[in-house]
Amino acid sequence: MPQKVPSGSPVFYDPRGRRWRHVRRTYLAVGILATVVAAIFIASVLANPFLPTPTLRPLQNLPRASDIKPQPRAEVPNPREAKANKAQQELQKELAKTRVVPGRRPELMAIAPPPDSAQLPKPASFGDKQLTVGFYIDWDESSFSSLERNLQSLDWVMPQWAH
Repeated sequence: MPQKVPSGSPVFYDPRGRRWRHVRRTYLAVGILATVVAAIFIASVLANPFLPTPTLRPLQNLPRASDIKPQPRAEVPNPREAKANKAQQELQKELAKTRVVPGRRPELMAIAPPPDSAQLPKPASFGDKQLTVGFYIDWDESSFSSLERNLQSLDWVMPQWAH
């Protein structure tokens, strides 16, 4: 018959301390094991393994040390670059001759006239005819019949594979 524990006494009371010794030994063993595993992992990351030098015959197509070093860039400009450099030098010469750069003094800048209204496009309005786009799905039979019925009123047809 089980003993009844009085309601005021602790359930896990161990007056001899045996349970705490077992728990402490378990924690110590887990701590030592975790430290050993971490030390082995760190040592494997930091250690350089000794590998024997391979004895391979030299190949002619492999790059040599002189091929790997960066070579100075050859200063042979193509005709387009030469023309751009010449234009840049001419601009620098003219800039040196100019006393006042026009953008730095607002009173010397000419006032640009407003753009010609004939060149501007007409603004869009909601009263205009809107674009009508139809989507065609090739795996749906009703999509083809709907496309046949409405083809005259569509501006664009967008097949399913295009999006």
